[in-house]
Amino acid sequence: MGYEENPFNSSQGQKILEDIFDLMFVAPAKQPNKIESENKIKQVDYYKANIVNIVNKMRKFVMGYKQIILSETEGSGILVCPSCYRRDAIWNWETVDAGHYASPKDWLSSVELTEWEQGGVNEKGRYLFMVRYRCNHVTTCNDCGTTWKGHGKTTCPQTVPKMDSDGKILRDGYGDPIMRTCGSSNLSKVGCGEESFGKHFVRLYTADDNIPQQEGQGTGAIERNLKIIDPNNRRLKVNGEITGYEFVHETLPDGKIVRDWEEVKKYTPKIRFTVSNESVIDPDTGEGVSKTVDCPVSELTFAVSKQEQAQCVFGKRTGTPPNQKSAHPKSVIAVRTSRNDPPYPFACPSCGADDFNPPLQEVYNLYYRPYPMQIKNSQPLGGEAAGGTFRGKPVYNLYLESPVADAFKLFVPIPAEFSLSPIPRKPQIQRSGSAPPSCPNDVGGNLSAEEVMKEVKEELEETLEELRKQATANTTGITPTDADNCTAPGYTFDVCEGRSRKAYYDTALEMWIDDSPPCYSFVNRNDGKTVNTKQQYARWGKIPIKAGGDASEYQGPNPNIQLIQDWLKATKSITAPSGNSPVYHYVHVIDTKIDKDLGTKMEVFECKTCKGIVEAGGCIPYRQANGQCDENGVAMGGFPQAVMDAEIKYENEYPLVNNLGEPVPIAWGIYAQEDHDGKKMLENPNLNINIG
Repeated sequence: MGYEENPFNSSQGQKILEDIFDLMFVAPAKQPNKIESENKIKQVDYYKANIVNIVNKMRKFVMGYKQIILSETEGSGILVCPSCYRRDAIWNWETVDAGHYASPKDWLSSVELTEWEQGGVNEKGRYLFMVRYRCNHVTTCNDCGTTWKGHGKTTCPQTVPKMDSDGKILRDGYGDPIMRTCGSSNLSKVGCGEESFGKHFVRLYTADDNIPQQEGQGTGAIERNLKIIDPNNRRLKVNGEITGYEFVHETLPDGKIVRDWEEVKKYTPKIRFTVSNESVIDPDTGEGVSKTVDCPVSELTFAVSKQEQAQCVFGKRTGTPPNQKSAHPKSVIAVRTSRNDPPYPFACPSCGADDFNPPLQEVYNLYYRPYPMQIKNSQPLGGEAAGGTFRGKPVYNLYLESPVADAFKLFVPIPAEFSLSPIPRKPQIQRSGSAPPSCPNDVGGNLSAEEVMKEVKEELEETLEELRKQATANTTGITPTDADNCTAPGYTFDVCEGRSRKAYYDTALEMWIDDSPPCYSFVNRNDGKTVNTKQQYARWGKIPIKAGGDASEYQGPNPNIQLIQDWLKATKSITAPSGNSPVYHYVHVIDTKIDKDLGTKMEVFECKTCKGIVEAGGCIPYRQANGQCDENGVAMGGFPQAVMDAEIKYENEYPLVNNLGEPVPIAWGIYAQEDHDGKKMLENPNLNINIG
């Protein structure tokens, strides 16, 4: 409930203000109409004891967004196109292809269902599926935020709450909003047609397991999903194991708006696992018992209103201590409607309590019925969504609102790493190994690194050209298959190639058998350009004899006749070693800063070289003192003249004195002004100094 619905001067607003006042100021004994003015400790203790309720009362007048830390946004269920920055819930996207990625060891041949062995808690122990997405045509209403597939409609068909002249939602006798058709013509028609890929770490959880709405549903999901009803005694369940998997996605029809939880589950891409027990025979089929379990590729943590249920514990307290009583002292009342929606107004249906701690409490891992969240950002995303970077990729700041609970509003920073990544059309140089921390002012080291990268790039271009010639002339004696050169001549960026989309375990052969369709994409393999018609090509270059082929094992694209890379690995010709470039500035850690809001840790480095240059009065006197140049900047002792010249040039691009007129070479990170002196810094214990 925001201020528009509940202003200060309303009867309800005045009641809240009175409650806040009573929570802030204690009355003396036997003088309920006065404020305690003698006992300071009593007054302070009373205020401190009520601070939570005071804040909760104040929140009834505001419409703020709860900030989610970045580390908790994996599996959000919201995707952003890296080409045009369209943003939408996962069910509004077109999926082109998918494949199971077992492990880096099975880089180009991945059929057997295998748990991922790397990464954090949301990755390790799960099943990795790579999905190729296409930025399909959708329309978004800029007034109500609704998105539907296609560009055909000229007005918004979504139903939205009616408002009175003061902007207050009109409600019926049950507290439900009175609805109307939006009808807005303020629409954004987006969808650039480009492909991208997403990584999905899937566990054996159904959508309802991820967002449990019933007692007991939030625990033991995997064990429960591995149980199968015994058809010979339906009171018993037997243990099963996963014997098959398939990527399944029912495409959203044109013009369709996903409005409820059942439709979310229907149109979200999923992995359909087969769970079997071959030792228990079904009398109807004469075969072992089995079932399927549909697990969404995303946990949909923020794409839907994952709002924890509340309960009223013992009820509202009345009276004054020691004669205080609870409204329902022996009962815990669920704060929800018969449809498991948050009630309006948000209060206990029995006693009317509307404050948390006490008596209202959130119930851990038990949620109200989910609804699609409304994305309040522009479509496509604009500058308001710029949120820096994470692991070298952009972060998108999204504002999300629940359609059924006014107070459930979230500010969610979603890294591109947890969303969609572009599919390169030509080889991208990857770094191998790890490089030590470096100083951004190390222009000499940067010069060397640029030379190394230039050499690697030239070698890469030569290798790619040679591979293209070999493919044309067939000089290697190896004939490319339809599974090779999938992105462009001589190059494959592997998303689904060599990775099974559908497979089952054959007990007789004792091996996993691929049962996938061919690979698909909207990329012309002859030139690497996007096309409007779906392209089909082989998923496998070789298939084992037992599976109907003529090889000993499955093989995807052949690394001997082309350059291959994916999000994790690449053939050697594409990699450039890290840490081999010389450095001329030396750094060390001086502090570690932890951002609790973003869930990140940042190390703060000091460059000893920059500090020494400033203290010496410039790079020439510093290098001269170290025997690396003479007074004119001529390099000595084997120190590279190119590095010396680069440092002198860099230094001269900036002022050589600070704002006080003192000789300080500004190039090396020192920016001094009048309010940055030592006395000011000592007066500020938090050292919150604006460095400029």
